[in-house]
Amino acid sequence: PNVWRPGGLDLYHAAVAGDLARARALQQTGLQLTDLFTSEGRNLYSANKAAIALLGLPGGHVRQPLSPTPPEQVEGLRAGLEALGLLQHAGAARPLPA
Repeated sequence: PNVWRPGGLDLYHAAVAGDLARARALQQTGLQLTDLFTSEGRNLYSANKAAIALLGLPGGHVRQPLSPTPPEQVEGLRAGLEALGLLQHAGAARPLPA
């Protein structure tokens, strides 16, 4: 998901450099985010837009045929982002791990 600053590029570079511990850790975070964004009835694309908004970043609105993530699902998304350390409890963005 686009809300995670290290993301796939850092994962790639860690693997190419032979830093398998970092690559595995980054892969695990990516899998946890994908699971979060697609659980509890959420759609990956709509949840990504909702998460971008939760982080206070410009991301625009979901376009048809998709629908915005319902408020109760946004709260689950917020809790998951907090649990992963990507969002402070108060809902304000915090620096993402490098």
